[in-house]
Amino acid sequence: MQFTGWYDKEQNEIFEGDILKIEDGTHQVIWSDEIAGCIILSNAGTTMMGGEYLADFAEVIGNIYENPEHLVFD
Repeated sequence: MQFTGWYDKEQNEIFEGDILKIEDGTHQVIWSDEIAGCIILSNAGTTMMGGEYLADFAEVIGNIYENPEHLVFD
């Protein structure tokens, strides 16, 4: 798992493969070959860029390896 350089609201490091709770939705941090960096994929299928703003409201609730029940897409 690659560190993204981002932190959640509890100052936990955010890694590729982490699952985030943002507002009422579940989001997954994934690698994008198109931008050669990580993006955030929502459970609604939309994507957004990550960044320092995540520290205001995102929360790491697990990762795809230890918490597959939280996966955005199987």
